[in-house]
Formats: sequence, C-alpha cells, structure tokens
Amino acid sequence: NTLDDHLCCLYDIESGKTDEYEIEDLDNSDSFSSAEYCKDINVLYLTGKKKEDLILDLSSGKLIKVSLPEGWDSTDQFCFDKERSQFIISDGIKIIYISADGKLLHTIACDGMVPAGLAVAKDPTTGKDMLIVPYNDGVLCRYDLKSGEFIASSRITCYSGYTPDAFFEFDYSAGLLYITMDNVTDIIDLNSWQELSYVNYSLGHCKVYDRFYTYSYETSTNVHVGYFKHYTLQDLIDKAKAILKDEPIPEVMRAEYGI
Repeated sequence: NTLDDHLCCLYDIESGKTDEYEIEDLDNSDSFSSAEYCKDINVLYLTGKKKEDLILDLSSGKLIKVSLPEGWDSTDQFCFDKERSQFIISDGIKIIYISADGKLLHTIACDGMVPAGLAVAKDPTTGKDMLIVPYNDGVLCRYDLKSGEFIASSRITCYSGYTPDAFFEFDYSAGLLYITMDNVTDIIDLNSWQELSYVNYSLGHCKVYDRFYTYSYETSTNVHVGYFKHYTLQDLIDKAKAILKDEPIPEVMRAEYGI
C-alpha cells in the first residue's frame, strides 16, 4: 500500500509486522496507482499514473526507474515471470517485457486489441512456457514467455465494447483453465486451448469444491447468490435421461443441437 506521497508499506498478514519504505523524490513519484509485490525477488513494482513505473528493491531500498518506451500510456496490466525474473506489462496498446533492473527486453504489438489480463502458463503438451493474453474482442493469444514470439490464438466468450480485468485459475491436474471476465467464466481445455463452455452471471470457479458461484436478480436490490457443480459429460447424459424419462428427443431439438 502507498500511504502517502513518498511511503510504501508492506504488511505481513501472519506476523502483523509492517515494513515501511520511503520513495525518493523523483518526478511523478506522488502518482502511483498500484504496488505489485514480487516475493521471489523481494521487490515492489510501482505502477505510475503519469507514465512512470518504478521498481523498489526491498532488500537494499534501491529504487530503479523502468525504461518505458516512448508514447507509453500508463501501465494497466501486470504479471511477473519468476523463472526469468522479468515483468510483463501493458498499457492497452502494447505489451512489453521488463528485466529486474528495469530495462526493456521485448515488445508485443496488440494490433488494435486491448489486453484484459496477462498470465504465465506452461503448455501441458509441449512443456513450453507461455504468456497468456485474453483480449477484449474475444481472442485468447499465446506468446513465447522467453522471446514474446506469437504462438497461436483461439476464441473465447466475453462481453464486447469494453475491457474488464481477467482473473485466471489454472487446474493442470484437470487440464483446464478458467478465465473470469465481468461475470463470464470461460472454461478452456489446456491441451487444445479451445473453449469448452462458458458460464454467464458467474462470480468465478472454486477449485476446492469444483463449483461455479453465480448470481441472479429480480431487481438491483434483490440479488440471489448461489452455485452449481461442475458437471461431467456423464452427469449431463444422466440428467438428460432423467428429464426425458425414456421419451424420444424431438426432431427439432436433434436438428438444433446436431444430435
């Protein structure tokens, strides 16, 4: 947290201890919108509102100014690649890789699309380390995590017209990725990287109970929150049989769903 113009505080929730770090009086140092803590290298990445980012080394207290490219329109997306100790950020126009000492490494052009989030992932089939980027027009792109080279893309479901923040949940044991953006949760197969399904009015997926928490509403003040289980294919077949009660599926429905 930034408590005032020149102070960052790191609060340990287990011990209750708060460490304070003073920020040197640099240009625009009073205009930071967020502080991202990277535990593996013990630094804070400070995102600036006025087109300036800083890296605060919590071990030494050293402050490093990030080399942002000309025309950078303030950082609004961030992720950390701990294996290579590099930061990956976006201003909604381009994506750039930044080294731990603040130097610009690689640039990815977004080609008119706006990133909704950035995530580090490993491809289960190839073992390749990748950068995962869902864009606001429903394109999910994969880039090489080391070089920034484009690998492939697929389609996902999202609301068009604006760019909500994306939240990622990787379940490698099940081979699934859940991406939640503004009450839509996309379910992605990590082997094919294709969308299997999506859930509307979703607050997200809970891995512990394998549930989708959702909501419904009658009015803006009468909202109901609930959940439903993550059905397997066999669950759905059994459910359909219970509904049909041995009645044949109507031809219209067969044609609609390609049965």
